[in-house]
Amino acid sequence: MNASLFDLLTLIGAIAFLVLILQWRALLSMPLRVQRARASNIDLARALAMDDLLPPLQAELDALHFAGPHWFTLEQEPEQVRGLAVFSHEDGTQVFLLPLFTLENPNRCLVYLISRLGDGRLVISQLADPFFELTRIGDELAQTLPPSSLSDAIKAHRAWRDTHGHSVAIDSAERLHLLGNWLTKRRQAMVEAGMAETAPDGLTRFRIGFSWRAMKAFWGRPKWPANKDPVPINRLTLIAQMAHRSRQFMPHSGNQWLIFGLSVLLFVALGWHFFGLPFALVLMGVIGVHELGHYLAMRAFGYRNVHMLALPLVGGVTIGQEAHPDALHRAWMSLMGPLPGLLIGWALFLYIGLTNPVQLLEFESPLTLTTYTLLLINYLNILPFLPLDGGHIVQAMLPPRWYVVRIVFLLIGAGLGIAFGLSFGLVGIAILAGLQLLGVSAQWQTRKAVKDMIDRQIILQDLTTARKLRLALEALERVAGPPVVIGARINQAEDVVRTLDTRGMSIIGRLATATTYAGLLVSPLPVVLALGLYAGLAGGLAAVGADLGMSEMQNQINERVEREDRRLRAEASDLTMTQLLNALSIDDPEPVPGPASPEAIAATEERLGTSLPEALLEFYAQNNGHPAVAILPVEEIKRVKDVEGDLMLLDDPTIPGDTVDIEVSDPDQDWDFIPVKKDLIRDWVYLGGFQSDDLILLDLAATPAIKDRRVINYFFESSHAYPGLLAFLREQYQQGKISDYYEVAHREVVAARIQAVKGYTDDQLLDLLPAPTFTMLLLTSDRPGSAASDSDINTFERKHGVKLPPSLTALYQRHNGWRQYGLAALSAVRPVDAQFLASKPVAWRFDKPFDLAHEGESERRLNLTPEDLQHCLLMTALDPELPMGPRKIVWCATPRHPDAVVIDLGNDTVFPSWRMFLTMLAVEHGQLEPDAATVAAD
Repeated sequence: MNASLFDLLTLIGAIAFLVLILQWRALLSMPLRVQRARASNIDLARALAMDDLLPPLQAELDALHFAGPHWFTLEQEPEQVRGLAVFSHEDGTQVFLLPLFTLENPNRCLVYLISRLGDGRLVISQLADPFFELTRIGDELAQTLPPSSLSDAIKAHRAWRDTHGHSVAIDSAERLHLLGNWLTKRRQAMVEAGMAETAPDGLTRFRIGFSWRAMKAFWGRPKWPANKDPVPINRLTLIAQMAHRSRQFMPHSGNQWLIFGLSVLLFVALGWHFFGLPFALVLMGVIGVHELGHYLAMRAFGYRNVHMLALPLVGGVTIGQEAHPDALHRAWMSLMGPLPGLLIGWALFLYIGLTNPVQLLEFESPLTLTTYTLLLINYLNILPFLPLDGGHIVQAMLPPRWYVVRIVFLLIGAGLGIAFGLSFGLVGIAILAGLQLLGVSAQWQTRKAVKDMIDRQIILQDLTTARKLRLALEALERVAGPPVVIGARINQAEDVVRTLDTRGMSIIGRLATATTYAGLLVSPLPVVLALGLYAGLAGGLAAVGADLGMSEMQNQINERVEREDRRLRAEASDLTMTQLLNALSIDDPEPVPGPASPEAIAATEERLGTSLPEALLEFYAQNNGHPAVAILPVEEIKRVKDVEGDLMLLDDPTIPGDTVDIEVSDPDQDWDFIPVKKDLIRDWVYLGGFQSDDLILLDLAATPAIKDRRVINYFFESSHAYPGLLAFLREQYQQGKISDYYEVAHREVVAARIQAVKGYTDDQLLDLLPAPTFTMLLLTSDRPGSAASDSDINTFERKHGVKLPPSLTALYQRHNGWRQYGLAALSAVRPVDAQFLASKPVAWRFDKPFDLAHEGESERRLNLTPEDLQHCLLMTALDPELPMGPRKIVWCATPRHPDAVVIDLGNDTVFPSWRMFLTMLAVEHGQLEPDAATVAAD
């Protein structure tokens, strides 16, 4: 799958999962209340925020000869008081108008109709809500009606009722019963039917299994058209208050942990599928530590309804409700997410660095992977941009009047996130950052509302929640007008309340928070500087370069190759087309076609709609295609847009956008990249190539896309442009020759250096090896002076029934383990077993011959089988399931093949003795005497 598409789908999936889980959790949190009804002689329309909705509904019902409204108050446990209106008809039909407004339908009452049949059964019709149908008890008859007018709903209810029997009248006493005792009895019947359960906290809630049925019914319910009318402030306040109150409840602890456990299992399962189980477990552990920090801080600061969730493939979230708003608590609640992870990450980093520095570069190691994942994720989270923890920390430290600074940080963070995501092809991050920009307008309105309330000297402390929300909503309406879509407006009002109704930080609190946060931000810098200083003191950049493989021997080989390269380039520049084609044909085993016919060339030019360049005509006049350079016969070349199948040049998911970077270089000049539009590339001519990611293309436009370059050799790792076909062929000739020469130069230099150290003792050979510098300490487990004792050697020999040869003894008496050369400590050596031989990194090594190290210049090869390594010792303490390191050494004390005493599975080389192994170490890595080095380089 395209990586960008995967990022996008992952982000969408995470958002959908979060919405789903929060809806499910809200359903499991909803208490089914014990309810008592009381008749009221007071018109409750205004108090219930339905005074503008009731008149048209009442007019419609009056026309149908309904009596009412009859007003009732509902006392519900836990503490809550609601009201509703009931209209009745002489045929027994009762219409209930409950002001249970929702975010989706803020200007509609919840409507249901009830009739009682002569046999005592109740017939219930509910408008666009499946609650009664879903929770039908006993012999109840319940249906869900589609959105419609009250008249149509009443008509549909009566028609359905009449199919089941005849209705009877309902008096005021029974209306009271239907609003109180009947609903309470239904609640108990739902418990007995297994739909709900009463938890130890005394609250009755839906069961897990039934909640999924309810969710499915909720998603599939018939829906009203979207609201298009402004929502009055009193109703908006009521909805905001209901939303706030609903968040005070939570599922009982068993269901809460079940939701969390399911989210963790899904996180690990999807992570296992996409990234492998080890990384999935590491990532889950890192995110778990992060979210646990938030969770414990929230609990310590008195937050209510605190819960954690894992978001598959994305991260985690911890949610809670503040009991006593406090800026210091908010800041430290945000800090306590990344802080434990960073402390643990640095502790692990120091532990590994002090005990086994090489492991810091072994990213396959679970401990190393955990360390870097802890540091990376938590350092990312402390960046001072919303929605990251760092953004919330900065937000908490800012006084209300500085609200505009939050918006500035949001803009900067979103811009950096978009740039980062697009630069590295991480579309998910770019989209997530871009989504933050959608909230800028709302945040600006919130800032204006905060300023309005500050200017009016409105104080929120000691007010009820409803009053706080009402004042915030009024301020927002003054600066932004009445809303139609109310979810965002309620979020704004809650943000205003959070901003103003918060205990501010003291100077000491702000200083402590800022110091801790700044310390986290800059904490990597001293470590980086210390490492750099240590590296410099340990030998400087030159020594580091030597550690990484630029040895004296390699420099000698490179010098020879560079001289030969200059000679070959000069030689190639004088070769004609004929000479080049003949030279390329000599070493190619495939037969070279003869010349293309003039008719074939003419047909191709007509098909392409243009003339072929002179050099290409000269090429086809001699050979109709050439296997050595993968140029196709003239009949098969075509426009790129006409090539069947995918070409990585245009379809590579790692090349986003509408351009491709083509490398332009000359032997004596620096290279540069030129962006070329993909639309132009589609009109180029496809000349051939070895595979879909190695293409030879010809730009025949009047003005080439790359100045003075017509032939482009695109390769997935790099691409080069040439003035013409002749320049391209000369480059192919030179590259082929220099590749062959490198092997020659390597053999000659190695042979010369072997001769230079001939006669050296084992200790003299060891003296040639470079002393471990700082970089070596990172790459290996070496410690200067950590020699194997006589006791270590004797223990090893008794354990494995072998005697260390003199050269190996000398090596271990210098270092008990020299990991950069593939040798573990003596105590870590183990016999080769079947599992090791069958492991993928080892088994495929036997598919080709091994190089035999010897003192001559000619190549010698040796075929081995896994059976040749039986009864041998694995001298390298590396996990065989991990990728091959530079060396993986096996010692056969009694070899089946006399030349295979020491086998390097990492470099496909065998040595006839440990003396030869030690000699090759000195040859490859040692610093020879000046005279010897000079001789070896000649």
